[in-house]
Amino acid sequence: MDPQLVMAMFKELMEEQRKIAEQQQKDMIAMMVGQMTGVRGSGHGSEEVSVPNVMSALSHRIDRFIFDPEVDMGFSRWFSRYKEVLMNDAKQLPESARVRLLCEKLDTVSFEKYQRHVLPREVSEIGFDETVLTLKQLFDLKSSEFTTKYQCLNLEKNDSEDYLTYMGRVNEMCEKARIHELDSDGIKCLLWIFGLKSQKEAEQLHKECEKFLSLKRDSDTIAGNVRFVEEARKAEKKVVCWNCEKNHYVRQCQAKPWFCKKCKKIGHKEKYCEDARRGTDRRSSSTERRRNSRDRIRKTKTGAKRHVQVTRIANGALDVNATRMYVEAVVNNHKVEFLLDTGSDITLLNEKVWKQMGAPSLEKTNVLVKNASGNLMKIYGRLKCEYEMKGHKAQGYAYVTPFNSLMGLEWIQSNEEMVYHMKMMVAEVKAKDLSVEKELMETYPTVFEGGLGLCTKEKAELILEQGVRPVFRGCRPVAHAAMDSVDKELDRLLEMGVITPVTHSEWAAPIVCVRKANGKLRVCADFSTGLNKALQSFDYPLPVPEDIFASLNGGTVFSQIDLSDAYLQIELSDEAKKKVVINTHRGLFQYNRLPFGIKTAPGIFQQIMNKMVSGLRGVATYLDDILVCGKTELEHKENLLALFGRIEEYGFKLRLEKKD
Repeated sequence: MDPQLVMAMFKELMEEQRKIAEQQQKDMIAMMVGQMTGVRGSGHGSEEVSVPNVMSALSHRIDRFIFDPEVDMGFSRWFSRYKEVLMNDAKQLPESARVRLLCEKLDTVSFEKYQRHVLPREVSEIGFDETVLTLKQLFDLKSSEFTTKYQCLNLEKNDSEDYLTYMGRVNEMCEKARIHELDSDGIKCLLWIFGLKSQKEAEQLHKECEKFLSLKRDSDTIAGNVRFVEEARKAEKKVVCWNCEKNHYVRQCQAKPWFCKKCKKIGHKEKYCEDARRGTDRRSSSTERRRNSRDRIRKTKTGAKRHVQVTRIANGALDVNATRMYVEAVVNNHKVEFLLDTGSDITLLNEKVWKQMGAPSLEKTNVLVKNASGNLMKIYGRLKCEYEMKGHKAQGYAYVTPFNSLMGLEWIQSNEEMVYHMKMMVAEVKAKDLSVEKELMETYPTVFEGGLGLCTKEKAELILEQGVRPVFRGCRPVAHAAMDSVDKELDRLLEMGVITPVTHSEWAAPIVCVRKANGKLRVCADFSTGLNKALQSFDYPLPVPEDIFASLNGGTVFSQIDLSDAYLQIELSDEAKKKVVINTHRGLFQYNRLPFGIKTAPGIFQQIMNKMVSGLRGVATYLDDILVCGKTELEHKENLLALFGRIEEYGFKLRLEKKD
């Protein structure tokens, strides 16, 4: 008989069997749903039994959702495939059961992201439709309409795909890009951008776009923060007194000063202790800058002249800095737009604006104003002004100049709320502090020295099931191109004492070569060929996220530490060494250390890690990853020193580049 005919008949038979199995599964689900409906109507308590059965049957028909932007796998695409199952086949289930079924099909990363997103609500408190909508918002691939259209024009046929597949991709992309909605102007704009092939032109346009977006974002930030303050006032969301918790500043509090049990000072309650410290720093630094600003004007003299610093001055002929921000103020009943400059000591008023005010008389001044380049600026005089900025009224001097109006620190610092919001917008950049790392290396040098560590407290035991027979597998062929790399890796393991050559063994497993992310080759043993099946399970629990979060609760400073070749730092017992043997093109090698691939290795290693960090504060472990935290820099340092003491005691080592 023709082999192709046999294959066709076989495929047809398999397809019929698949359809029959699918129909039987649907019939079974319908029967269970009917039974569940009957039980619900009769009032019996068997519904708890029926619902899990239906959910289990439906769950087998739905693949797990894994968010993968690289292959265009978003939630909407996944949901469209299983919509009929979740919406129709499961419609007889309670809504809470449908939500559970949907959430169970999310992978761990996606579920944790969704769970954090809906806090403080629990996942079980949200309805099915809202759950689907939220998941689409979180895990749908987001791209602008223009980007999608541009990608559509860049479509190319792959050499490996046929014409029907390529046509399907074109149809899908055109519908997604909504090409049919483009008018003539839209097509012209798209073709204009598509024709910009020069890298220099693309970089220039990108810089211009970033410049415009930055300017818009900075301007919106100023206006948005002010709107927030005004809306907060209307909603009566005032400040809270640290001393009595009423709606006023602590300096206005008339209640008896509260004694803080944490810092042993008066004036604030315990829960505001750190906030009070930060607030004190904020007020003291603000006062210090204001005093320094006055001192620079008062004390820095050249003869009878005084110098002040102005960092930014712009006019119509200069390029506009994309990071500049503006604020509007009412000066002598006239609206004036000022460039906001926290680096300027004084406030400047444009000459044209001064004339629009009616050119009021100016006071003479002997202040010499310099810009950021150190060049002197022309000043006509100073004007005593009454100004209102974001609901706050004050008085101050403005220096009239032919340049643009600019608001300096003297005016900005007269409004405490403005100072606060400016601080919120300024990013504080700290240089990396290497003192802790240096102290760790000096205190525990053996932890950082080269070579492979050796755990001095524990050895790994491998216990066989009763009645098992040894399994000896032959070596697998190694590709000629990888032969040198495999030999180098075997030599490295021999040099470190990880493996030892043997001439005879009852057990043997072939090797598998895996290319690591850094390009190096890792030689792994394939213990699934016999040893893993023969080993007794070691059911030691790995920590779940809740356990790790509980251990790190309250931390603000974190470090992550990875042990180098973590499993290989655990020595095998003498009996275990006889079972862990690999068969290579160079003969048999016996493992002296715990290798990757042993099914009980994660539990054994986690148990040793938990013993090592037992009793330490702010430390959590997950296999070879160790997380350390502290509520303050000092506490974080103390926790690190305590951990490294344990690491040295246990004989482990880590590479310096592995510590984050």
